[in-house]
Amino acid sequence: MSGRNKKGNANKFSLEDQKVLTNLDPKLQQVVLEAKEGSISDRSIAIFTESGDVEVDVIAKLKDPNAPINGLTVVQRIGQIVTGYVNVTDVEPMLTADMAH
Repeated sequence: MSGRNKKGNANKFSLEDQKVLTNLDPKLQQVVLEAKEGSISDRSIAIFTESGDVEVDVIAKLKDPNAPINGLTVVQRIGQIVTGYVNVTDVEPMLTADMAH
Protein backbone atom coordinates (compact mmCIF):
# COMPACT_ATOMS: atom_id res chain seq x y z
CA MET A 1 0.00 0.00 0.00
CA SER A 2 1.10 3.55 -0.39
CA GLY A 3 -0.09 7.04 0.40
CA ARG A 4 1.10 10.62 0.08
CA ASN A 5 2.66 12.76 2.81
CA LYS A 6 2.16 16.53 3.15
CA LYS A 7 4.90 17.22 0.58
CA GLY A 8 3.23 14.96 -1.97
CA ASN A 9 5.91 12.27 -1.73
CA ALA A 10 4.84 8.65 -1.73
CA ASN A 11 4.86 6.84 1.61
CA LYS A 12 5.14 3.07 1.71
CA PHE A 13 3.37 1.18 4.45
CA SER A 14 1.87 -2.21 4.97
CA LEU A 15 -0.87 -3.73 7.06
CA GLU A 16 -0.26 -6.76 9.18
CA ASP A 17 -2.66 -8.76 11.32
CA GLN A 18 -1.69 -8.76 14.99
CA LYS A 19 -3.22 -10.84 17.75
CA VAL A 20 -3.98 -8.63 20.74
CA LEU A 21 -6.44 -8.87 23.58
CA THR A 22 -9.19 -6.36 22.90
CA ASN A 23 -9.98 -5.76 26.58
CA LEU A 24 -6.74 -3.80 27.00
CA ASP A 25 -6.44 -0.05 27.17
CA PRO A 26 -5.49 1.14 23.65
CA LYS A 27 -2.15 2.62 24.86
CA LEU A 28 -1.31 -0.67 26.59
CA GLN A 29 -2.23 -2.58 23.41
CA GLN A 30 0.19 -0.37 21.48
CA VAL A 31 3.03 -0.94 23.96
CA VAL A 32 2.46 -4.71 23.92
CA LEU A 33 2.53 -4.81 20.11
CA GLU A 34 5.56 -2.52 19.86
CA ALA A 35 7.45 -4.54 22.49
CA LYS A 36 6.95 -7.64 20.34
CA GLU A 37 8.59 -5.73 17.49
CA GLY A 38 11.39 -4.47 19.75
CA SER A 39 10.67 -0.74 19.53
CA ILE A 40 8.44 1.32 21.82
CA SER A 41 7.54 4.74 20.41
CA ASP A 42 5.88 6.26 23.50
CA ARG A 43 8.55 5.89 26.14
CA SER A 44 6.53 7.94 28.66
CA ILE A 45 4.25 5.01 29.51
CA ALA A 46 6.94 2.37 29.90
CA ILE A 47 9.64 1.84 32.50
CA PHE A 48 12.94 0.58 31.14
CA THR A 49 14.85 -1.42 33.76
CA GLU A 50 18.62 -1.72 34.03
CA SER A 51 18.35 -5.35 32.92
CA GLY A 52 16.67 -4.25 29.67
CA ASP A 53 13.15 -5.31 30.60
CA VAL A 54 10.19 -3.08 29.87
CA GLU A 55 7.56 -2.67 32.57
CA VAL A 56 4.23 -0.85 32.58
CA ASP A 57 2.06 0.42 35.42
CA VAL A 58 -1.35 -1.20 35.55
CA ILE A 59 -4.70 -0.82 37.25
CA ALA A 60 -6.65 -4.05 37.15
CA LYS A 61 -9.91 -5.50 38.42
CA LEU A 62 -9.20 -9.10 39.33
CA LYS A 63 -11.76 -11.89 39.59
CA ASP A 64 -9.89 -13.22 42.63
CA PRO A 65 -7.65 -10.52 44.11
CA ASN A 66 -6.13 -13.02 46.56
CA ALA A 67 -4.93 -15.42 43.86
CA PRO A 68 -1.34 -14.82 42.79
CA ILE A 69 -0.96 -13.64 39.20
CA ASN A 70 2.38 -14.54 37.62
CA GLY A 71 4.30 -11.43 36.63
CA LEU A 72 2.11 -8.92 38.47
CA THR A 73 3.74 -6.96 41.28
CA VAL A 74 0.88 -5.55 43.35
CA VAL A 75 1.51 -2.16 44.94
CA GLN A 76 -1.97 -1.42 46.32
CA ARG A 77 -5.11 -3.53 46.70
CA ILE A 78 -8.66 -2.26 47.32
CA GLY A 79 -11.13 -5.13 47.05
CA GLN A 80 -10.88 -6.51 43.52
CA ILE A 81 -8.97 -3.45 42.25
CA VAL A 82 -5.18 -3.56 42.29
CA THR A 83 -2.47 -1.22 41.11
CA GLY A 84 1.00 -2.40 40.31
CA TYR A 85 3.38 -3.07 37.50
CA VAL A 86 4.12 -5.89 35.11
CA ASN A 87 6.74 -6.75 32.52
CA VAL A 88 5.21 -5.89 29.15
CA THR A 89 5.80 -9.48 27.94
CA ASP A 90 3.64 -10.74 30.85
CA VAL A 91 0.59 -8.55 30.12
CA GLU A 92 -1.24 -11.03 27.89
CA PRO A 93 -0.43 -14.14 29.99
CA MET A 94 -1.45 -12.22 33.13
CA LEU A 95 -4.87 -11.35 31.64
CA THR A 96 -5.38 -14.88 30.40
CA ALA A 97 -4.55 -16.28 33.86
CA ASP A 98 -7.00 -13.96 35.60
CA MET A 99 -9.74 -14.79 33.10
CA ALA A 100 -9.33 -18.48 33.99
CA HIS A 101 -10.00 -17.86 37.71
